[in-house]
Amino acid sequence: MEKVVPVDEQTLVIINEKLKDVDVAVSSCMSYIRRVQDIPFNQLSARCSGVSGIMWKRYMQPSYHKMRPLHVVAAYSWLTMVPMPSFYRGLAIKESYRGMDEEAVAAMIHCGILPKKQYNLLLEH
Repeated sequence: MEKVVPVDEQTLVIINEKLKDVDVAVSSCMSYIRRVQDIPFNQLSARCSGVSGIMWKRYMQPSYHKMRPLHVVAAYSWLTMVPMPSFYRGLAIKESYRGMDEEAVAAMIHCGILPKKQYNLLLEH
């Protein structure tokens, strides 16, 4: 059996400092991806039962200070086909695609929602 080692106060302070702005980063990135993919809130609520359009709007507001459930972020990642770790970069998601301009980054984000047949056609040409 593994021994559980308690986390010291200094480590907790470092973790809390690094995670301080994670809510703002996640909401900003979710909102950016929604705008790029042009997904209306009613479509999000129709595709993800249990989360209303009003809640989607709240989750995408940086000023919303209540918890954004991890399962909602995971569902959004699945719906948009954008990897979850990208959300933690916030608007710095563009750094994932270094060397590309705004339009190329938007195109990469759009690729995630293309049907397989269309995606393969793009690769062929």
